[in-house]
Amino acid sequence: TIEQNAPVEPVLIFGEGTDFTHDAAVREALDDPKRRSFLVYPDEDAADLTNMSDEEVLEQFGQGAMFWIVDGSWSTARKMVSNSKNLKDLPKVAFTPEQPSRFRIRRQPKEFCYSTIEAIHYILKRNHDAAVAADGENKGETRDLFPKEEPFDNLLRVFDSMVELQISAKQARIRQAAQGLED
Repeated sequence: TIEQNAPVEPVLIFGEGTDFTHDAAVREALDDPKRRSFLVYPDEDAADLTNMSDEEVLEQFGQGAMFWIVDGSWSTARKMVSNSKNLKDLPKVAFTPEQPSRFRIRRQPKEFCYSTIEAIHYILKRNHDAAVAADGENKGETRDLFPKEEPFDNLLRVFDSMVELQISAKQARIRQAAQGLED
């Protein structure tokens, strides 16, 4: 049925600090009986979405799945996961990137590290691709949910623009500093 293949409803929770163990909004979302929570985080025991069939993705991460993605530097993300018992205990999900991160402002600590936006894009696209693959069984119902071929690529276009703006601003500051030294 379409409910099995519907996209996950986004839930955004913003907090401060690195320990969300006692955060009321996080606890409420985790305690929602209609949802199954997964932490998107590279770990040895993480389920790798890259190696899963579309059927496996839909079965495990379809309707009712909530993906938790921590946002911050990799050092901060590690602290958040380590300090937040409620997040640390979640089943982990990861993926193997097909290409290096597009975040060129800083080097990623490892080749499999993506920025938050890239990780969100991958999770949305992987679930979308799995739902579209199952579309034949649903007689076109999934297509109505996703009218465009690649509905999440705008995330990456905006992300690429932000990266270019930051690089340009940095280069302008360097030029300005160099001109100041020449005077």
